[in-house]
Amino acid sequence: MDDEAGPSSSTDQSNMEEETLTLLTIPTEVLHVIFSNLTFAEVAESRLVCKHFDKVGQLYLNQGFRKLCSFHSSCSKQLKAQLPRRESERRTHPLARHCDILSAVETRLSLLAMTYMKYIEMQLCCFIPGKVIDESYFVMHYVMKTPKPPRPHEILQELRDISSMAMEHFDEKVVPILKKRMPGVVSVPTVVTTAAVVSSKSSDSSMTTSSLPRSDYIRMEQQLKRATLQTVILKKQVQGLKTQRSEDKKIIDEQGQKLVHQGQTIAELSSQVAAQELKMNDLDRRLLEFSRQLEDRYDSGSQRTVNRRRKAAASATEDNDNGAGSSHKTKRARRK
Repeated sequence: MDDEAGPSSSTDQSNMEEETLTLLTIPTEVLHVIFSNLTFAEVAESRLVCKHFDKVGQLYLNQGFRKLCSFHSSCSKQLKAQLPRRESERRTHPLARHCDILSAVETRLSLLAMTYMKYIEMQLCCFIPGKVIDESYFVMHYVMKTPKPPRPHEILQELRDISSMAMEHFDEKVVPILKKRMPGVVSVPTVVTTAAVVSSKSSDSSMTTSSLPRSDYIRMEQQLKRATLQTVILKKQVQGLKTQRSEDKKIIDEQGQKLVHQGQTIAELSSQVAAQELKMNDLDRRLLEFSRQLEDRYDSGSQRTVNRRRKAAASATEDNDNGAGSSHKTKRARRK
């Protein structure tokens, strides 16, 4: 009995060992559930475990940032629906401070999107600072649940600090590495940054001066300066192309006029050639008539000379005959 139970127990034990799951063999869905019980900062740190954790963690962080943006938009709509329509009444409304805090958070999210989303869409990296997502969620939940929140610069101090450090570290340390991984990709950061900055500034026009620190204003001013410089360069290029186009158009018009003039000259020369051909034909006809007249005159003159010669020869023969007859007569007379 023991011998029979021994092999079966060993096979069961081996099957159990094969069926046991490890962290490296956990399905992606299960790992998502595990990550949902952690904070985003812990998920960002867990990316260092292995490649599978890194891949799933990147997807989870990107989804978290997108969900954060959608949650912020829903909170803003919910608060703005409760505000009066007049701008003067909004400043004194109990929810005015809530809106100021959400506007400052929107500015933070816009800056983070300008920094990370380009490389996220190219699948070169993920939204790395998970702690920023946690702090943003904390601020928005606190604002939505608290009837009288503190001033914006007090509640947003931690969010500003960690987001500014994250963006500076990303621009200085990570971006140079990512640019080496995208050969042949032409980056146009200034145009995208301009649109994003303009949209963020237009959306935050109602925000108080104390809701943004000086470093953010300096960053936005630098981005606007770069965008303005790029716009000036593009305008100069467009102006140069316009002047080049006008010069080319002038040259084409001049060449067209020259072609028209040359066509007129060719037409005049062709008419002159036709007139000369008519004159040559007339001269050929006259020469032909003159040659015929000369031939006729030559034929008539030669016939006359032949007739004269014949007459002279005939008269000469007659004279000879007459002379011969007279000489015979004289001989006969002498003989007699």
